Amino acid sequence: MAPEAVLQKVLWALDPFEEEDQNDFLYEILEDLKNRFEDFEVQPLTVLAPLDKTFPLNSSLGDLEWMEKTKHAAEIRLQGLMGSYEGAPFLKEPLLVIGDATNREEAAKVFLREAERFSPDMILVRRHQLGAVEHFLKESFLESLVARSHLPILSVDSKAKEPRPLNRVVFSTDFGDHSKSIFRYVLELVMGLNAELTLFHSVPLSAEDSERRLDHQARRAGAWTEIAEEEGIETQCHLDLHGQNVEKRLGELCDKMETDLLVLSSAQPEWKKILRETHCPVLILPPDFCEHRMENHPHILRHLSL
Repeated sequence: MAPEAVLQKVLWALDPFEEEDQNDFLYEILEDLKNRFEDFEVQPLTVLAPLDKTFPLNSSLGDLEWMEKTKHAAEIRLQGLMGSYEGAPFLKEPLLVIGDATNREEAAKVFLREAERFSPDMILVRRHQLGAVEHFLKESFLESLVARSHLPILSVDSKAKEPRPLNRVVFSTDFGDHSKSIFRYVLELVMGLNAELTLFHSVPLSAEDSERRLDHQARRAGAWTEIAEEEGIETQCHLDLHGQNVEKRLGELCDKMETDLLVLSSAQPEWKKILRETHCPVLILPPDFCEHRMENHPHILRHLSL
Protein backbone atom coordinates (compact mmCIF):
# COMPACT_ATOMS: atom_id res chain seq x y z
CA MET A 1 0.00 0.00 0.00
CA ALA A 2 1.04 3.59 -0.62
CA PRO A 3 1.51 6.08 2.23
CA GLU A 4 -1.81 6.71 3.91
CA ALA A 5 -2.28 10.25 2.61
CA VAL A 6 -1.67 9.66 -1.10
CA LEU A 7 -5.24 8.78 -2.17
CA GLN A 8 -8.08 8.35 0.28
CA LYS A 9 -10.94 10.51 -0.95
CA VAL A 10 -12.09 11.08 -4.54
CA LEU A 11 -14.77 13.55 -5.54
CA TRP A 12 -16.74 12.14 -8.45
CA ALA A 13 -18.22 14.79 -10.77
CA LEU A 14 -21.30 12.69 -11.45
CA ASP A 15 -23.59 13.61 -14.33
CA PRO A 16 -26.96 11.89 -13.71
CA PHE A 17 -28.04 12.51 -17.32
CA GLU A 18 -24.96 10.81 -18.76
CA GLU A 19 -25.42 7.48 -20.54
CA GLU A 20 -25.48 4.69 -17.97
CA ASP A 21 -22.49 2.85 -19.42
CA GLN A 22 -20.43 6.06 -19.17
CA ASN A 23 -21.00 6.28 -15.40
CA ASP A 24 -20.45 2.52 -15.06
CA PHE A 25 -17.06 3.02 -16.71
CA LEU A 26 -16.04 5.59 -14.09
CA TYR A 27 -17.37 3.41 -11.30
CA GLU A 28 -15.14 0.52 -12.41
CA ILE A 29 -12.10 2.81 -12.28
CA LEU A 30 -13.07 3.82 -8.75
CA GLU A 31 -13.45 0.17 -7.79
CA ASP A 32 -9.94 -0.50 -9.06
CA LEU A 33 -8.59 2.37 -6.94
CA LYS A 34 -10.52 1.12 -3.90
CA ASN A 35 -8.76 -2.23 -4.19
CA ARG A 36 -5.35 -0.54 -4.17
CA PHE A 37 -5.63 2.13 -1.48
CA GLU A 38 -6.62 1.80 2.17
CA ASP A 39 -9.53 3.75 3.69
CA PHE A 40 -10.66 4.76 0.22
CA GLU A 41 -13.96 6.59 -0.24
CA VAL A 42 -15.80 8.39 -3.01
CA GLN A 43 -18.13 11.36 -2.72
CA PRO A 44 -20.35 11.82 -5.81
CA LEU A 45 -21.19 15.46 -6.48
CA THR A 46 -23.69 16.77 -9.03
CA VAL A 47 -24.02 20.50 -9.70
CA LEU A 48 -27.02 21.62 -11.74
CA ALA A 49 -27.09 25.14 -13.15
CA PRO A 50 -29.31 27.12 -15.56
CA LEU A 51 -26.96 26.39 -18.44
CA ASP A 52 -27.91 22.70 -18.15
CA LYS A 53 -31.32 23.45 -19.61
CA THR A 54 -29.58 23.95 -22.97
CA PHE A 55 -28.73 20.25 -22.98
CA PRO A 56 -31.27 17.78 -24.43
CA LEU A 57 -32.43 15.44 -21.68
CA ASN A 58 -33.31 11.81 -22.26
CA SER A 59 -36.69 11.63 -24.01
CA SER A 60 -37.96 9.23 -21.36
CA LEU A 61 -37.82 12.08 -18.87
CA GLY A 62 -40.36 14.07 -20.81
CA ASP A 63 -40.28 17.76 -21.64
CA LEU A 64 -38.81 19.06 -18.37
CA GLU A 65 -38.68 22.66 -17.28
CA TRP A 66 -35.79 24.04 -15.35
CA MET A 67 -35.51 24.08 -11.55
CA GLU A 68 -37.71 21.76 -9.51
CA LYS A 69 -38.61 19.37 -12.33
CA THR A 70 -35.00 19.08 -13.49
CA LYS A 71 -33.82 18.65 -9.91
CA HIS A 72 -36.44 15.94 -9.38
CA ALA A 73 -35.37 14.17 -12.58
CA ALA A 74 -31.73 14.30 -11.45
CA GLU A 75 -32.65 12.86 -8.05
CA ILE A 76 -34.46 9.96 -9.72
CA ARG A 77 -31.48 9.23 -11.95
CA LEU A 78 -29.05 9.45 -9.02
CA GLN A 79 -31.21 7.10 -6.97
CA GLY A 80 -31.20 4.62 -9.82
CA LEU A 81 -27.43 4.85 -10.22
CA MET A 82 -26.77 4.36 -6.53
CA GLY A 83 -29.14 1.39 -6.55
CA SER A 84 -27.10 -0.26 -9.30
CA TYR A 85 -23.93 0.26 -7.22
CA GLU A 86 -25.50 -1.18 -4.06
CA GLY A 87 -23.05 -2.99 -1.86
CA ALA A 88 -20.22 -0.49 -2.40
CA PRO A 89 -19.54 0.91 1.10
CA PHE A 90 -16.78 3.17 -0.23
CA LEU A 91 -19.41 5.10 -2.25
CA LYS A 92 -21.06 7.86 -0.22
CA GLU A 93 -24.54 9.30 -0.68
CA PRO A 94 -24.47 11.66 -3.70
CA LEU A 95 -24.79 15.38 -3.13
CA LEU A 96 -26.94 17.41 -5.51
CA VAL A 97 -26.30 21.16 -5.60
CA ILE A 98 -28.27 23.79 -7.51
CA GLY A 99 -26.03 26.59 -8.76
CA ASP A 100 -26.69 29.84 -10.59
CA ALA A 101 -23.98 29.48 -13.22
CA THR A 102 -24.88 30.61 -16.72
CA ASN A 103 -21.65 29.54 -18.43
CA ARG A 104 -19.01 26.81 -18.06
CA GLU A 105 -16.50 29.06 -16.30
CA GLU A 106 -19.03 29.93 -13.61
CA ALA A 107 -20.08 26.28 -13.36
CA ALA A 108 -16.46 25.29 -12.70
CA LYS A 109 -16.25 27.86 -9.90
CA VAL A 110 -19.45 26.56 -8.31
CA PHE A 111 -18.22 22.98 -8.52
CA LEU A 112 -14.81 23.78 -7.02
CA ARG A 113 -16.39 25.80 -4.23
CA GLU A 114 -18.44 22.75 -3.27
CA ALA A 115 -15.44 20.45 -3.74
CA GLU A 116 -13.38 22.35 -1.18
CA ARG A 117 -15.89 21.38 1.51
CA PHE A 118 -14.82 17.74 1.21
CA SER A 119 -11.02 18.24 0.98
CA PRO A 120 -10.66 15.46 -1.62
CA ASP A 121 -7.35 14.13 -2.85
CA MET A 122 -8.59 14.02 -6.44
CA ILE A 123 -11.54 14.94 -8.67
CA LEU A 124 -12.83 12.42 -11.22
CA VAL A 125 -14.58 13.80 -14.32
CA ARG A 126 -15.54 12.62 -17.80
CA ARG A 127 -13.58 14.04 -20.75
CA HIS A 128 -15.72 14.65 -23.84
CA GLN A 129 -13.83 15.07 -27.09
CA LEU A 130 -14.63 18.05 -29.29
CA GLY A 131 -17.34 17.50 -31.88
CA ALA A 132 -20.98 18.22 -31.22
CA VAL A 133 -21.96 21.44 -29.48
CA GLU A 134 -22.68 19.61 -26.25
CA HIS A 135 -19.28 17.98 -26.30
CA PHE A 136 -17.58 21.30 -26.93
CA LEU A 137 -19.33 22.82 -23.91
CA LYS A 138 -18.45 19.91 -21.67
CA GLU A 139 -14.84 20.03 -22.80
CA SER A 140 -14.80 23.72 -21.97
CA PHE A 141 -16.07 22.85 -18.49
CA LEU A 142 -13.19 20.42 -17.97
CA GLU A 143 -10.66 22.98 -19.18
CA SER A 144 -12.22 25.62 -16.93
CA LEU A 145 -12.04 23.17 -14.05
CA VAL A 146 -8.35 22.40 -14.64
CA ALA A 147 -7.46 26.08 -15.07
CA ARG A 148 -8.99 26.96 -11.67
CA SER A 149 -8.43 23.86 -9.59
CA HIS A 150 -5.89 23.47 -6.82
CA LEU A 151 -6.69 19.75 -6.73
CA PRO A 152 -5.59 16.92 -9.04
CA ILE A 153 -8.15 16.14 -11.74
CA LEU A 154 -8.46 12.68 -13.27
CA SER A 155 -10.25 12.91 -16.62
CA VAL A 156 -11.49 9.86 -18.51
CA ASP A 157 -12.24 9.88 -22.25
CA SER A 158 -15.95 9.42 -22.98
CA LYS A 159 -15.05 7.34 -26.05
CA ALA A 160 -13.03 4.79 -24.11
CA LYS A 161 -14.63 1.38 -24.53
CA GLU A 162 -13.44 -0.63 -21.57
CA PRO A 163 -11.75 0.34 -18.29
CA ARG A 164 -8.38 -1.23 -17.61
CA PRO A 165 -6.48 -1.64 -14.34
CA LEU A 166 -4.08 1.26 -13.86
CA ASN A 167 -0.89 -0.79 -14.30
CA ARG A 168 1.09 1.31 -16.80
CA VAL A 169 1.71 4.98 -16.00
CA VAL A 170 3.38 7.61 -18.17
CA PHE A 171 4.62 10.82 -16.52
CA SER A 172 5.25 13.76 -18.85
CA THR A 173 7.88 16.02 -17.29
CA ASP A 174 10.52 18.63 -18.09
CA PHE A 175 12.79 17.49 -15.20
CA GLY A 176 12.81 21.08 -13.92
CA ASP A 177 13.14 22.11 -10.28
CA HIS A 178 9.42 22.90 -10.04
CA SER A 179 8.69 19.32 -11.17
CA LYS A 180 10.43 17.69 -8.20
CA SER A 181 7.42 17.82 -5.87
CA ILE A 182 5.24 16.48 -8.70
CA PHE A 183 7.69 13.63 -9.27
CA ARG A 184 7.51 12.71 -5.58
CA TYR A 185 3.72 12.59 -5.81
CA VAL A 186 3.90 10.44 -8.96
CA LEU A 187 6.25 8.00 -7.23
CA GLU A 188 3.83 7.70 -4.30
CA LEU A 189 0.91 7.14 -6.64
CA VAL A 190 2.73 4.57 -8.77
CA MET A 191 3.86 2.68 -5.69
CA GLY A 192 0.27 2.63 -4.44
CA LEU A 193 -0.91 1.33 -7.79
CA ASN A 194 1.97 -1.17 -7.95
CA ALA A 195 2.37 0.02 -11.54
CA GLU A 196 5.13 0.43 -14.09
CA LEU A 197 6.38 3.95 -14.85
CA THR A 198 7.59 5.61 -18.05
CA LEU A 199 9.11 9.09 -17.94
CA PHE A 200 8.40 11.14 -21.06
CA HIS A 201 10.32 14.27 -21.99
CA SER A 202 10.33 16.28 -25.19
CA VAL A 203 13.72 17.85 -25.92
CA PRO A 204 13.38 21.07 -27.98
CA LEU A 205 16.68 20.93 -29.83
CA SER A 206 18.28 23.81 -31.69
CA ALA A 207 21.35 23.84 -33.92
CA GLU A 208 23.35 25.86 -31.41
CA ASP A 209 23.03 23.72 -28.30
CA SER A 210 21.48 20.43 -29.40
CA GLU A 211 24.28 18.16 -28.23
CA ARG A 212 24.74 19.93 -24.89
CA ARG A 213 21.02 20.06 -24.11
CA LEU A 214 20.44 16.43 -25.08
CA ASP A 215 23.31 15.30 -22.87
CA HIS A 216 22.02 17.39 -19.96
CA GLN A 217 18.47 16.06 -20.19
CA ALA A 218 19.63 12.49 -20.73
CA ARG A 219 21.60 12.68 -17.46
CA ARG A 220 18.57 14.06 -15.65
CA ALA A 221 16.38 11.33 -17.10
CA GLY A 222 18.86 8.69 -16.00
CA ALA A 223 19.00 10.11 -12.47
CA TRP A 224 15.20 10.20 -12.09
CA THR A 225 14.88 6.69 -13.53
CA GLU A 226 17.42 5.44 -11.02
CA ILE A 227 15.55 7.12 -8.15
CA ALA A 228 12.27 5.45 -9.17
CA GLU A 229 13.92 2.06 -9.51
CA GLU A 230 15.46 2.40 -6.05
CA GLU A 231 11.89 2.72 -4.76
CA GLY A 232 11.08 -0.62 -6.39
CA ILE A 233 9.31 0.84 -9.44
CA GLU A 234 9.96 -0.72 -12.84
CA THR A 235 10.90 2.40 -14.83
CA GLN A 236 11.93 3.43 -18.30
CA CYS A 237 12.43 6.80 -19.98
CA HIS A 238 11.40 8.05 -23.41
CA LEU A 239 13.18 11.16 -24.74
CA ASP A 240 11.39 12.65 -27.73
CA LEU A 241 13.86 14.53 -29.92
CA HIS A 242 11.39 16.22 -32.24
CA GLY A 243 10.61 19.07 -29.89
CA GLN A 244 7.39 19.81 -31.80
CA ASN A 245 3.80 18.55 -31.70
CA VAL A 246 4.41 17.21 -28.22
CA GLU A 247 0.75 16.32 -27.80
CA LYS A 248 0.78 14.07 -30.89
CA ARG A 249 4.04 12.38 -29.92
CA LEU A 250 2.77 11.77 -26.41
CA GLY A 251 -0.60 10.49 -27.65
CA GLU A 252 1.12 8.09 -30.04
CA LEU A 253 3.41 6.82 -27.29
CA CYS A 254 0.48 6.22 -24.92
CA ASP A 255 -1.40 4.30 -27.64
CA LYS A 256 1.66 2.24 -28.53
CA MET A 257 2.40 1.35 -24.90
CA GLU A 258 -1.29 0.79 -24.09
CA THR A 259 -0.88 3.28 -21.28
CA ASP A 260 -3.45 3.06 -18.49
CA LEU A 261 -2.77 6.50 -16.98
CA LEU A 262 -1.00 9.62 -18.20
CA VAL A 263 0.17 12.12 -15.56
CA LEU A 264 1.20 15.71 -16.28
CA SER A 265 1.31 19.13 -14.68
CA SER A 266 -1.20 21.86 -15.45
CA ALA A 267 1.87 24.08 -15.83
CA GLN A 268 2.76 22.17 -19.01
CA PRO A 269 1.85 24.57 -21.85
CA GLU A 270 0.37 21.86 -24.08
CA TRP A 271 -1.99 20.32 -21.51
CA LYS A 272 -5.17 21.29 -23.39
CA LYS A 273 -3.88 19.80 -26.64
CA ILE A 274 -2.71 16.69 -24.81
CA LEU A 275 -6.22 16.14 -23.42
CA ARG A 276 -7.60 16.20 -26.95
CA GLU A 277 -4.96 13.87 -28.42
CA THR A 278 -4.90 11.25 -25.67
CA HIS A 279 -7.35 8.39 -25.24
CA CYS A 280 -6.24 7.00 -21.90
CA PRO A 281 -7.19 8.51 -18.52
CA VAL A 282 -5.23 11.69 -17.80
CA LEU A 283 -4.34 12.93 -14.32
CA ILE A 284 -3.53 16.66 -14.26
CA LEU A 285 -1.60 17.91 -11.24
CA PRO A 286 -1.49 21.57 -10.15
CA PRO A 287 2.11 22.31 -9.06
CA ASP A 288 0.95 24.17 -5.94
CA PHE A 289 -0.98 21.09 -4.78
CA CYS A 290 2.15 18.94 -4.80
CA GLU A 291 4.25 21.66 -3.16
CA HIS A 292 1.72 22.22 -0.37
CA ARG A 293 1.44 18.49 0.12
CA MET A 294 5.17 18.21 0.67
CA GLU A 295 4.93 20.99 3.27
CA ASN A 296 2.06 19.27 5.08
CA HIS A 297 3.61 15.79 4.86
CA PRO A 298 7.37 16.44 5.20
CA HIS A 299 8.11 12.73 5.80
CA ILE A 300 7.00 11.72 2.31
CA LEU A 301 9.94 10.49 0.27
CA ARG A 302 12.21 13.13 1.85
CA HIS A 303 15.13 10.75 1.47
CA LEU A 304 15.04 11.23 -2.30
CA SER A 305 17.91 13.33 -3.60
CA LEU A 306 16.46 15.31 -6.52
